[in-house]
Amino acid sequence: MIQKTILLGFVFLISLVNVEAQNYSPIISGNTSLFIYPQTGYIQALHVDSTKADPKGLAHYFLKTFDAKDENHYCYDFIPSWSGSKMIAAGNTYYFFNKDEDTIKILPLSEIDIPWTFYKYSNGDYIEAKITAKELLSFLSISDSVKTISLTRKTIADVIVSDPVNALSFQISKQHGFIKMISFSRLPDSDPSYDLVGLSQPQAGQQLLTPRRIYDFNVNDEFHYQTNYFNVPISGHSDKTIRKVIGKYTSLNTDTVIYTIQQSKETINYTVTNEGRETVASDPIYTVTTFDEKYIFTDTTIYPGIYLDKFGEHGTPINYGLYRSSSNGDKLILEVNLMQGVFYSEESNCWQHMVDGPANYVSYMEGCGYYEMNRDVFPSSDNSKLVYYKKGNDTHGEALVLSTFTKATSQALTLYPNPLKQGEELHISTAHFNASKLMVYNSTGNKVWESTLVKEEDLQTVDLGKLQQGLYVMQLLNDKNEFLTSIFIIK
Repeated sequence: MIQKTILLGFVFLISLVNVEAQNYSPIISGNTSLFIYPQTGYIQALHVDSTKADPKGLAHYFLKTFDAKDENHYCYDFIPSWSGSKMIAAGNTYYFFNKDEDTIKILPLSEIDIPWTFYKYSNGDYIEAKITAKELLSFLSISDSVKTISLTRKTIADVIVSDPVNALSFQISKQHGFIKMISFSRLPDSDPSYDLVGLSQPQAGQQLLTPRRIYDFNVNDEFHYQTNYFNVPISGHSDKTIRKVIGKYTSLNTDTVIYTIQQSKETINYTVTNEGRETVASDPIYTVTTFDEKYIFTDTTIYPGIYLDKFGEHGTPINYGLYRSSSNGDKLILEVNLMQGVFYSEESNCWQHMVDGPANYVSYMEGCGYYEMNRDVFPSSDNSKLVYYKKGNDTHGEALVLSTFTKATSQALTLYPNPLKQGEELHISTAHFNASKLMVYNSTGNKVWESTLVKEEDLQTVDLGKLQQGLYVMQLLNDKNEFLTSIFIIK
């Protein structure tokens, strides 16, 4: 028994040396690689969270994630990631595994056009792999030698079988591992390739977030939020909020940061009357407040799919996070599901969360903190989104302007039919308001329609056939800096 233990330890050490020194190793020890899935734009991490000796060599175990077992996302499995459960390095041979623990073999030091058996089907068919190109390529501002490995399905008699897997290929660089990858977990099902978008060693391209990086503010940073809240029967409010950082204190050990925030807010309250045809809107309510926000940071990296407890002092329990690139492409957005707690259900044989959590969806942006929240639990809907930010010379979005308009008191805005069917024209009665401009906002506060109106007409007709089903806010403006607002529904 002692001799066997010594032998396994020796194999472990020899394999470790081989992995560290081996050119074209698919996995680089200590590195986290980020890949983007082209069909969704979501980003996955290839990350080794533990290693141990294996009879074949050194086993690298990959990050596990929560994955929904049902379409309502109330039941989750804690499963191996898209890259499979592990990789075993045995000299110049590397073994990966699909979700059924079937073996996938990679020989990156093979010569060009020399085939090997990559994967075996239960019926005797197999996937043949071979290196079809070796060339100097540039990726993430790095130049390196890259080998392309292409796949072909064949029968036991070496006849090519028509299969989507025949279009698949992946790439391994000499010093940095995979730069293009397929889902080993899903094999033999075909899946589009994942492209490399970030490396942690050396740092190149996009990097996974930490709480500190999410809430990395500086004095004069500015964030503009549009918020809409509706309740059934329809009432609610619309907020424009501008937050500006006017002070910053960092503790001596740098784990605590206190930001002083100056917040300006404009709120308009709504009440719907006359069977949903007329909306009574209050005059804008303005508030300006100054307060401190305290954050206690850790530098824990947030990996995709992992259950998190909270973000510092302002955290909320969440289930799992998914990454995607922001619309301007240079920042990461972390999307998460908010919930009250996670527990294992013996009855359902899966991890579950309480369904009455505080929100359905929330996201955070690198360097901008809170980005978007969407809660849609009948009978209410609550949506808030960062529509503009300014960080130094970096700006993005359309800045909010707190209204200088006043609510018209002598006119009423009546819409009919309301609700209206999709494709149906909407009629607007303004009673001599002389509206010059019409704007429509969706339930998340985004402007989806704007048009100029003919003045001196009490009845206007608008074709909103391009709008999808949902709840909308309409605002009319006239030349006297007056506004009228109403809510309508397309069903």
